[in-house]
Amino acid sequence: AGEAAIELVRNAGSVTSAMREVMKIAPKDESPIGTAVTWVDEDVSRAMATAARLPVTIVRPSGVYGPRDRDFFRYFMMIRRGVEPLIRSGEQELNVVHVTDVVSGIRAAATRDAAVGEIFFLGDRMNHNTASICAAFAKAQLRDPLVFHVPTSLVYLIGALGEGAGRLLRHDVFFNLQKVREAVQDAWTCSILKARTLLGYEPR
Repeated sequence: AGEAAIELVRNAGSVTSAMREVMKIAPKDESPIGTAVTWVDEDVSRAMATAARLPVTIVRPSGVYGPRDRDFFRYFMMIRRGVEPLIRSGEQELNVVHVTDVVSGIRAAATRDAAVGEIFFLGDRMNHNTASICAAFAKAQLRDPLVFHVPTSLVYLIGALGEGAGRLLRHDVFFNLQKVREAVQDAWTCSILKARTLLGYEPR
């Protein structure tokens, strides 16, 4: 199993109906780009592994944070500046994982015979709502930010304006309509029970 081929799929939230037993996502709002990438990557991985007679394991981390992360860092900095925007009431659930835990999970998947041919989610033991995550950001920085709740319709408007500006200026923007579709979901969660059972995976 030490020679296992590992396909790292970074957007765990884009999983389609085949894996929905461990994901809480709305089918009508799935990310089309993420879904396509997920299935293409997995199909290519399996095809290459079959052709080369290699074992293959697929690992899907949840929302990854840590050094060099940009998405969580942007939000962290907004709170540092005294502003904490929350979509709706901040009740959306997320599962997030530190990059060091992802690395340990990948290492375990690459060295365990039980991992061959399997798909594993790597995340935290618990899911967290967005309000509690933002509160943790504020506490870590000793900040008491102004919290304001943003309705879904306004979030879509901001995303449309961002996407329009990006096209006009011909550069990528952080918050576009694709990001909005992901941000307004009720939950991006997963179960790590399988990884804990077969890999001995334990996030710190």
